Amino acid sequence: MLSTVPFDELHLIPRSGMQGAYSKIRAARESGELHVDRDMVLCFETNNPGEYILNMSRVIRRSAVSSWDLTAAEIEGRRQAHEIVAFMKKHIPGFEDCRLISTGPFIGVRESRKIDGAYKLTADDLLENRMFPDAVAMGGYPIDIHSPDGGKTNHRHLKKGSWYSIPYRCLYAPQVANLLVAGRCISATQEACSSTRLTPIVMALGQAAGTAAAMAIEKGLLPRDIGAHMRELQQKLLKDDCYIPGYKNEDAADLARTAKVSATSEKCAAANVINGHLLVNEMMGSELHLHVKVDEQTKLIARTPTVELSREQRAGLKNGKPVSLTFPGKVMYFFDPETEKNLIY
Repeated sequence: MLSTVPFDELHLIPRSGMQGAYSKIRAARESGELHVDRDMVLCFETNNPGEYILNMSRVIRRSAVSSWDLTAAEIEGRRQAHEIVAFMKKHIPGFEDCRLISTGPFIGVRESRKIDGAYKLTADDLLENRMFPDAVAMGGYPIDIHSPDGGKTNHRHLKKGSWYSIPYRCLYAPQVANLLVAGRCISATQEACSSTRLTPIVMALGQAAGTAAAMAIEKGLLPRDIGAHMRELQQKLLKDDCYIPGYKNEDAADLARTAKVSATSEKCAAANVINGHLLVNEMMGSELHLHVKVDEQTKLIARTPTVELSREQRAGLKNGKPVSLTFPGKVMYFFDPETEKNLIY
């Protein structure tokens, strides 16, 4: 694994990450150097260059509803953090001079108690990409069940490039009239929860629950009665930039429905562009993603470096005015969707 990593070219990638070093982890565990029940190095670079989040600790056989167990788990988690950093410094190229900046403020919990809702989301719903008429959030993360004895993680992947929906009925329980939930406690099986527990997904669920709660107050309804106003709820979520594809934005005043992207010039490479989209972050910058046809068999995704937006450009975006962006001529890297590998040029 490590022999395939282009360490001398990692600086070309806007953000990097690592998954692997299985043999090094295994050797460290067998020698007694590492006492963490994980089988690989897993880390991701943050928005701060050179700063990485290490996702490598695992605390097992503790109850998330016991204050004593939570305390013991937090102590064990911090002990593991120091041990993992020592391992990275000794065995992983590029981390020789790394240092621990911080650990989480409290122990993370994958799963605990959940409601028995009007509908219980299942693994089949995810794997079959079921689109519910009362969908309020989407997810695309695979099912991953961490072994309770510290063994390998079992994965079940969605179809390539697909996603699933989460229905509003998973957010309330018929037995409790005035309750709406969001996050890990929604109505779902253990298998489904292993995917819906992800931060971006629970953020979407939180926004859906909050919007539904506001509607219930405005209309004098109970949460379960919002189901009769699902179209209105989905339109509110779409207007607030929620991602629920397949549910059409019907807001006539939304300028995004008539927005267009144009370029002042196109060079030879543009002739091979199949399609693309502009990713705009109001506070940070923009990136251009293009699907490029190299030959009859090869299609790549080209990604430009990030371009910082000025204060005037950010204001223009908010007011619906055209914004001109100039991207550097060199593409940072290509991504091959067939092999799911980055090709650096």
